[in-house]
Amino acid sequence: MYKRIMVTLDGSKAAEESIPVALALCQKLSAEFFLVQVCEIFAFLKKDREAEETVLKEKATEYLKCIQRLIEPTEINSKSVVLSGRPDVEICEYAIRNNIDLIVMTSHGLGGLAGWAIGSVSEKVVKNANIPVLLVRSKIP
Repeated sequence: MYKRIMVTLDGSKAAEESIPVALALCQKLSAEFFLVQVCEIFAFLKKDREAEETVLKEKATEYLKCIQRLIEPTEINSKSVVLSGRPDVEICEYAIRNNIDLIVMTSHGLGGLAGWAIGSVSEKVVKNANIPVLLVRSKIP
C-alpha cells in the first residue's frame, strides 16, 4: 500500500497539523516519512534571487531540523528536504522522482489572500498530482 508518505510544510502552524496524521499512517503501515518544504523566490534580479534563495533555504533547513527532532522519538525512518520553485510544481515533481505513494498536506497554510486570488497550493497539488493526496482540514483560520 503506502510505503513512502510525504508531508508538505510551509512554516505555518496550520501546515504542521498534517504531521500527526502522517505519522500515525507511517506507524501503522511501516512507511517512510518525508518532510518537504518549498521556498518560493520572488526577487527579479539574479543576485537578489540568489541571496533570497540562500536565506530562505537556511531558514527552511533549520525549521525542518526542529520538526525532525520532534518526530525522532517515534523511530520512524524520515527524511527532510528543502526545495525551491513553485510549491505545487515542486511537490508533484518531487513525489514522482522519489516514488512517493501519498502526499499529506493541510487544506490551508500561508496562502491568505494570495492563495484565494491564484488558487491554493493544496488545490493545485490535488489537481496535478498523479498519486493520492490526503488533505487534513486545518483548525487554524
